[in-house]
Amino acid sequence: KASLAHHRSSEIIGENARQGYLGGVHYDGECCLDDENPCVTKGPCYVRYKFNNKVEMMDIALLGIITTMFVAFMLVLGAQTFTSDAERLVLTPIQEMMDLVQRVSDDPSRPVEPKADGGGQYETRKIENAIKKITDLLRIGFGVAGSEIVRENLSSKNKASGDTIDLMNNPGKRIYSVFGFCMIEEFDHMTDKMGHDIMDFINDVAKVVHTNVNNWGGQCNKNLGGSFLMTWKVPDHFTKGSLNVDVSRIPYIAKTADRALLGFVKVVADLNREESILNYRKRKDLYIEHEDTGKLMPFKVCMGFGLHVGWGIEGPVGSLCKVDATYLSPHVNMAARCETAAKQWHVQVLCTEIFHSCLSKAAQKHMRQLDKVLVKGSATPMNMYTYDTFQDQPMVSKDSAEWKKWGDAGYVI
Repeated sequence: KASLAHHRSSEIIGENARQGYLGGVHYDGECCLDDENPCVTKGPCYVRYKFNNKVEMMDIALLGIITTMFVAFMLVLGAQTFTSDAERLVLTPIQEMMDLVQRVSDDPSRPVEPKADGGGQYETRKIENAIKKITDLLRIGFGVAGSEIVRENLSSKNKASGDTIDLMNNPGKRIYSVFGFCMIEEFDHMTDKMGHDIMDFINDVAKVVHTNVNNWGGQCNKNLGGSFLMTWKVPDHFTKGSLNVDVSRIPYIAKTADRALLGFVKVVADLNREESILNYRKRKDLYIEHEDTGKLMPFKVCMGFGLHVGWGIEGPVGSLCKVDATYLSPHVNMAARCETAAKQWHVQVLCTEIFHSCLSKAAQKHMRQLDKVLVKGSATPMNMYTYDTFQDQPMVSKDSAEWKKWGDAGYVI
């Protein structure tokens, strides 16, 4: 009994346990009762037995503990894996979508940086990539002039319009800017000769114009066939919301005007340098008649440029069927009129007296006064200036060793 006291009932097999044969008692009716006289006295006898099953029960308990720990570990691992996958494939992409929309609403003109992993093939990543493409299309389609329209419609602070698109109720805003207007000369001739390939031509020219204007701080607003409207906006904090501003006294205006002039001069240089543009001179089907001799001459891509400074109303024009974000003002029209008038003086770059006064002193030394004219709608004569560009001269190729030498030396080219 003393030894049995250290065991549990489940650890004992025998008399007082459920296991065993007949409750732990074995009966034998033919057993011998007298050891001295075997098998003389016979009768029923029995044997009581008990077995110590503690070692087996310890093994079973240990295996149970191991099983419980394994199940717990798998549950924790499964929960962690599920949480990680849910966060990586669902929660994180959704949060990035929300952050993306917020960034676009804060600054629609800022390009969206693509992810390094390429977005993956999961549905949430595809949705995220779709949102990025949509925001890029908004940025490209509306441009800088439409930034306020996109911001107002995407901003969570704008609760008045709810889930509807509010474009036409956005009032125009007065801004100050350098306005540049440029047009491809003999564009009607190219449209007639090239037919459905005219898109390739206009996009080749647009690439040169947009790249150089953007590199020199300008923004591309709209394209009307063979003409382009460019702007170099003056930051709002320099004008402080004033309506009557002397543009020549605006801080930073000299740097802005210099960049506008350099941007257009770079366009002229690349029109005489880019291989895609020079190839049009080699096509005999594009030859054009000389205006004086009538002889067929190779077609050379040339552009005229007009520059002016003033205010403009920035806002949407159109309806919910189609909206253009653009600038409207007499100063925008003046830039277009300068480009048209450039042909009368047979120059490529024509700018107004106001634009000339905004240039830095170093830039003004390179300008040449053409004439003094009385513009329609104005009672005061105005000087007109040009920058001599010579569009038909050979230019150094960007792939040449000379170009790379200038670039390594740090020259502005």
